Amino acid sequence: MKLTKLLTPILASTLAMSFLPAMAGSKTMVETESREVSLIDLDLKDWTDAGTALERIEASARKVCRKLHENHVSNLSAKYKCRQDAIARAVDEINAPALEAQMQKR
Repeated sequence: MKLTKLLTPILASTLAMSFLPAMAGSKTMVETESREVSLIDLDLKDWTDAGTALERIEASARKVCRKLHENHVSNLSAKYKCRQDAIARAVDEINAPALEAQMQKR
């Protein structure tokens, strides 16, 4: 597998919690945001580069989830879940064994 493309989106979502009481009986709103993370300079077959990639993905997920939750009443566990879900989705989408192993190590 040739890994030359890699700008990977970080997608995070959160329920619009502050609107839930007003929306009783209606569909739940989900707010999403994505951000691209450049991995083009990394060889994702290399353990060290995969660790660097994961650090970039984690940093981006933190920023996206912080932004999503800044306007909503939410707790730390919701922010943590947002970050973990965003990281897992990005790693799954990239599908690089060394990156997946780095994620499992943490």
